[in-house]
Amino acid sequence: MKTLATRFATDQSGAVSIEYGLALIVVICFLVLIVGHIGRQLNTVFKTVFTAERRRRRAPSDQILARSCAVIDLLIRSGYSEAQAIHAVTTRMLAVDISPSCGKGADATGWRRLKQWRANLLEGVASEAARAEYRLFARKLKGQFAREVLEKGLWDRRAALP
Repeated sequence: MKTLATRFATDQSGAVSIEYGLALIVVICFLVLIVGHIGRQLNTVFKTVFTAERRRRRAPSDQILARSCAVIDLLIRSGYSEAQAIHAVTTRMLAVDISPSCGKGADATGWRRLKQWRANLLEGVASEAARAEYRLFARKLKGQFAREVLEKGLWDRRAALP
C-alpha cells in the first residue's frame, strides 16, 4: 500500500494532461465571454440600423413636423431667415434619422417638404392634432434660446423642456 501511495505521489504522467485540461477550460470560458459580448454588441447595432431604416421609409408624424415648425418659427424670431431656419431644423432631423422627405420626387433632405408642411400648418390646412401640438410646443419654447432648442432632444416626445 505504501508503495502504491508513493508511486501515485511521484507519478507525473497525468499532471501535464490536467494542466492542459485546465488551460482549455480557461480558454473556453474566455471565448464564451467574448462571443457573448460580441453577440450583444451586434444585436444593438442591428437593432439601431433596422430602427433607423424603418424610420427612413416612413414619413415623420404630424406631431414631429408640428414641433419642427415651432422650432423654425423660434429660429426666425431669433434672426434666422426662413430658409436658414428650415435647413437647420432639417439637418437636426436627419442627424437623428428622421427624414422629412418621403415618396418619389422628394428632395434628398426633405427641406422642401418641411417648408410646404409649415405653409399648410400656418394656413390652417394641417390636422387639428398637429395644430394643437404646434401651439403647445410653441408655448413651451417661449423664453428659450434658439441654439439651446436646436441641441435638445425636441424630436423625442419624452424629452422635457424646462
